Amino acid sequence: MTRILERNKMKAKIKFSFIFVFVLFWGNIANAQIVINEIMYDIEGSDDGREWIEIWNNGNEDVDLTGWKFNDGSSHNLNEPPKNGGQGSLIIGAGSFAILSGDAELFRSEHPSFNGTVIDTVMSLGNTTDTLSLINEAEVDSATYNKEMGANGDGNSLQLVGSSWLSVSPTLGQPNSLNEEASLVEAATVSGEMSLVVETEDLMKKRILVDIGNDKNVIVGASSVFEALAVGLEKEPLQNARYVWSFGDGDTKEGENVLHNYQYPGEYVVVLNISSGKYSASDRIVVKALPADIIISNIDNEKGFLELQNNSNYELNLSWWMIKSENNYFTLPKDTIILANKKMILPSKITGLNFPDINQTFLLYPNGETVFQYGKIVANPLIKNNLGVKPPSKANLEANPTSRAEGNGILGIPEVSAESEPVKKEIVGTEYSQIEDFNKSQIAFVGGAVDGLNLFNKWTFLLMGLILISVVGILFSRKMTEEISLEEETLSADDFKIID
Repeated sequence: MTRILERNKMKAKIKFSFIFVFVLFWGNIANAQIVINEIMYDIEGSDDGREWIEIWNNGNEDVDLTGWKFNDGSSHNLNEPPKNGGQGSLIIGAGSFAILSGDAELFRSEHPSFNGTVIDTVMSLGNTTDTLSLINEAEVDSATYNKEMGANGDGNSLQLVGSSWLSVSPTLGQPNSLNEEASLVEAATVSGEMSLVVETEDLMKKRILVDIGNDKNVIVGASSVFEALAVGLEKEPLQNARYVWSFGDGDTKEGENVLHNYQYPGEYVVVLNISSGKYSASDRIVVKALPADIIISNIDNEKGFLELQNNSNYELNLSWWMIKSENNYFTLPKDTIILANKKMILPSKITGLNFPDINQTFLLYPNGETVFQYGKIVANPLIKNNLGVKPPSKANLEANPTSRAEGNGILGIPEVSAESEPVKKEIVGTEYSQIEDFNKSQIAFVGGAVDGLNLFNKWTFLLMGLILISVVGILFSRKMTEEISLEEETLSADDFKIID
């Protein structure tokens, strides 16, 4: 009996040890997909607030950095964007990059074209040597460098390529992979195996080619197809190649044909690198992401909801877009889709937002830039002279009686000057009117007060017509009277004949 009890205890210990090791191992695998990928430790000029590192999620799942710390000798919190000028989110998508900066606002001002995630933290990197680490309860990844490795004030950064750190030009938000020829030359220089240079020359004689088309325009939030055409050494269709796309906004994908959507407007350089064995090739285009035609179409405090409307012919992905009411924010979760020409209702119970001043409600891109402000005119470059206008309610007019006299036009709606080209005008609220030709029609406004204005215009034209008819009648009657008087003056007694 005693042996049986001891045997059961031993089995229980073994099971517990197995579970403990499995949990520990699994946790390390989940964290291991975030690595320190690039280090800018010595900037030309002053380093104060300008140092940064790039981290990379090389796994297949998103990673939430909430609660993580950065350590450069001391542990520092990661501030959730948009705090201190950060942009993006603490959630790093699979295959995506993020910048940790000692001053996020300063970093963005010095790199205005960078559209990826920027996270503010405290950072003081040594100019001679240092060890950096990412911590999520336990250490996730670390990197040690020294100035002999390069990038010490020459404008380059240290980049992790394979298992080696190389000093090359910064590649913010993009993979650190060099082309095959450069990699071989670098390897030959570092290892002293100069025989590899001969192989490099052979590689340069034979090349594979790839083409991703011409520059193009896309719609923000809408998924766009990016396609590649690759050929081999004999110009045959290339088989079994690796395709790595970089979209210029910090996101990367793999595949011959992929889908990607941009989160806010701008011009992006899309680069495709392909490799097949020891051969490689690349191509690039410029993509212009145009603003999405999406508005806040209604806010109802009594029923507790906010309504978005997609006026475009594309379904839009609103991942990480934000709604701001005064100083409160709600971030739309990943893969929030609004269908083409459809509306989306967001209940206040879910967003946690209320709207004490509905005119201080904003729809924001993930970087914090304004897409639409409720109650304001927002020009849409997609449709020339397309304006979204929210007529003030009766309550707003009563609360702000001076709005009629502030130069904002009738009922507080900003005035629109006439132009010779057609204009499309949208009235934001519970009803909509579209004006297809500004020269051939009058602007139609929503509401009883505006209907009264149109009625007033009709009566005005009618009254002017009556006045014109009256003037013509008076002039005509005067002329007739003058002719009759003239005839009476010219008649004499000889002109009359007495008839018996």
